Amino acid sequence: MRVLKSTKSRQGRPKGKFTQHRRIDLLCEALEDHPTGLPIAELAEVLAVTPRSVRRYLRELEHRVDVESVATAPGNPHLWRIKPSERARSISLRRSQSLALLTARTIFDPIKGSALFDEIGLVHRQLLQIAHRPSRSGGAYEIAPDDYPIEKRFLYAPRTSRNYSHKHDELDCIFQSIANLHPLQFRHQTADTPVTKYVVHPYALVFSDAAIYCIGSVVATGEVRVFALERISDTRVVERERFTIPNDFSVDDYLHGEFGVARYSSMSRVLVEFDASVAEQVRTNRAHPSQKIAIATDGRVRLSLNVGDIASVAAWVMQFGPAARVIQPPELIAKVREQLQATLERYKTA
Repeated sequence: MRVLKSTKSRQGRPKGKFTQHRRIDLLCEALEDHPTGLPIAELAEVLAVTPRSVRRYLRELEHRVDVESVATAPGNPHLWRIKPSERARSISLRRSQSLALLTARTIFDPIKGSALFDEIGLVHRQLLQIAHRPSRSGGAYEIAPDDYPIEKRFLYAPRTSRNYSHKHDELDCIFQSIANLHPLQFRHQTADTPVTKYVVHPYALVFSDAAIYCIGSVVATGEVRVFALERISDTRVVERERFTIPNDFSVDDYLHGEFGVARYSSMSRVLVEFDASVAEQVRTNRAHPSQKIAIATDGRVRLSLNVGDIASVAAWVMQFGPAARVIQPPELIAKVREQLQATLERYKTA
């Protein structure tokens, strides 16, 4: 058990605007560290707030776990604790399992600086302790030089992602809203629209390729939309309200593989033929959940899929250069021709 830390040297509001949720996290951590409970006065010292604020934070914490007040000796203050049935349970992991989980750690690099990243970092450090246990002599784990630890030999390398270091407050608000089913207020702006204020019931947070998206229902209209994190600002969690996710919502309806995160009212059937030189690449890459592949005797492959955004498919097809040919629909053929012609114009000599 860790010793209770005093916060006298850092009184006042913690850094960042996401103050209340950080304090609730700290409150939960303090109660986890002291299973027998703590009085309100000590919790107020830990959080650097008044006893009245502690009681408010305890009410908010009850949305996550069951807490209870326990009587002690007559005349002594009650102790607050997390109910024993609610306390975090340890999970036993073998070394190979910890290494498998560590391979995914780089997925979260774009959100460095956020409270969510810090929480994930705690788990990663625990996994590293398991991974660094001595290898079995003559077993499956071979000893490597000290400057090349085992976690560097098991790694997922995502595509270069965007830098969201300036969006950690927004990310933390979105995460807490989704986790606790609180509405979310924010400002949103695109290249084609002015700044707009929204109140949204956020259903899901999606890490897709090089970007992060929030999927949620706009309270004013009931429309479920996809919001890119880089276009969201001035977030605020509406903590006094809660919402429920409708039974007919499925995040899978918004995931389109290579073609991003969106919801389309109509879909188009796409058919693309690929030369044998790229057939293996096409067969082993699942570009879209709906894709189907047919293989010709000469090694060519035809890929069919149903998509809602023709422009993104055109950009994807052009990555294969002359090894790919769009067969249908006509509008996709026209889009590829248009882009190829525009590219050619750039390389024409004067």
